[in-house]
Parts: sequence; structure tokens; C-alpha cells
Amino acid sequence: MGTAFRSIAGIPLYSRSPPNKNQTSISILTAIVEVVYLISAITPNLLGRTELIEQFIPFNIRAGGHCFAAISGFILLTLTANL
Repeated sequence: MGTAFRSIAGIPLYSRSPPNKNQTSISILTAIVEVVYLISAITPNLLGRTELIEQFIPFNIRAGGHCFAAISGFILLTLTANL
């Protein structure tokens, strides 16, 4: 649908058609989610929520959540650039 195949001197070439509205909107929404992930990864937790969560979830899991959010943000950044 969004791709075209051509050949020059018998060598097949792959070219990409310009993005349509759906691809652009998906790219924008992915970029917004990426920004939210990165902001949540670099900001500290709220004090009241941290005191509540400390009773049930150990520090290693909470820190891992921040790392996961940062890594997910960078993966989405790469995905957004390639959409």
C-alpha cells in the first residue's frame, strides 16, 4: 500500500511513498507517549505516594520501573523517527 518497487538495470529498488494522515497521527501520538515516559522517568515520586508504596513494593522494583520508563521512552523515540 505505501511502498513501491522499481528496478534499474534489473536491480530492484525499494522506495517509500509519502506518509498519509494515519501514519502522521500515529507518529505524533507515539511522540507524546514517549515524552510522558521520559518525564515520568526523570521526575521524583510524590512524597505521599512514595510513603504508601514503600509499604508494599521494595526499592529495587520502584527503581526498575523508572529505568523501564526511560528505556521505553528511548525505544519509542527510535520508533517515532522511523514511522
